[in-house]
Amino acid sequence: MRGVSPIVAFVILVVLIFSIATFVVPWALDLARETAIQTQNRTEGMLECQDAAYSFDPEWGVHGIKWDFGVNDTLEAKIVNSGLVSLWGFSFEIEIEQDGEISIKHFGSSGFTQDRPLKPGESGIIRANLTEDVNGTLKSVKVLNSRCPQVWISQSI
Repeated sequence: MRGVSPIVAFVILVVLIFSIATFVVPWALDLARETAIQTQNRTEGMLECQDAAYSFDPEWGVHGIKWDFGVNDTLEAKIVNSGLVSLWGFSFEIEIEQDGEISIKHFGSSGFTQDRPLKPGESGIIRANLTEDVNGTLKSVKVLNSRCPQVWISQSI
């Protein structure tokens, strides 16, 4: 019985390697390019958000917050952009105590958008879009934003 000649085996091996490389190399380059772009975007966002800061306006409502979970079911906060970055996409995370149980609820808000952000030095009122009947005692309010999600404020009531 005769085997494949070493030259033919070498040619088949080289063809197989180049065939596999034609599929793997473009995929690997695309993966590297996408990863580099994502890392760059994340880094730029983090650097910009280092200058982001906002706070509740303590002279408005109770520590900058007004709420009525009775008939009207309203929740509002007056915030001041004390940073150097425009902010938008605010949302609420509230902690409610009812019958000795603590629950956390999340609500979007009306107000500042990417087209009309809260600019540095500005203050404004955001209103929660309450999508359910809220009952209980408000324990704390956290205001987040979508522009710089790692920057948020919280107030215990």
